[in-house]
Amino acid sequence: LIHIGPHTGFFTFSLFDAQAWLARDFIMGRYEVPNATGMVEYDDMMCKKCDDLEKYGGHEYDHYCIDFQGNYLKELIELTDYPTFSVDGVKELFNEWEHHKHGEGGGIMTFRDNSYTSVITGNRSPRLTDKEGNIVLWKDAMAETVESFGLWDTYKGNVRVK
Repeated sequence: LIHIGPHTGFFTFSLFDAQAWLARDFIMGRYEVPNATGMVEYDDMMCKKCDDLEKYGGHEYDHYCIDFQGNYLKELIELTDYPTFSVDGVKELFNEWEHHKHGEGGGIMTFRDNSYTSVITGNRSPRLTDKEGNIVLWKDAMAETVESFGLWDTYKGNVRVK
């Protein structure tokens, strides 16, 4: 029995994916699980790290959770041939996102109005705009269409033109 279960929170998809790669490697005989003592020691260490997170409150807690989950993801990536990427860069993005969510000048209704640069492609995400190029706030964006992302010339109806 193999349990794959990422933490809720920040790196959910990446953690699930990297855990699946490790499970695959175990099934294929490329990864050997530690002995029972090693598993208990590792589990105790991880539980202690999780318990230590509880001493932080509010916004500070989120930042420590980002570090904890990112470090765990880096551990999983090192154990497999999972495609490498800048986990530390993603941690920085999540911390910036959290600042926008909780920080001065931000808030729960405005943090999605920001755009971020991909650590994979280096491209900055587009702001939501109307057809005239005016910024549309996330709370006012009712359409999830390519047009709302400024890609007016990409599709005509449901047919891709580019």
